[in-house]
Amino acid sequence: MIKNIKITTAFAILAITLSTVSCVKKDDFDNAPTTNVDPDIVTNATVSSVVTLANATGRFR
Repeated sequence: MIKNIKITTAFAILAITLSTVSCVKKDDFDNAPTTNVDPDIVTNATVSSVVTLANATGRFR
């Protein structure tokens, strides 16, 4: 019984420690990085053509 209490207490302390340490410290996570973005990307397929191709190969039936 005492062993179970010690294990539960250790697990609770570990969970509290991990949840405190893993918090985001800055509020800049909403800002997506805009470096290395190529705005001149040429599309070579549409969603409908990919679906048609997938159905023709039998993958999504």
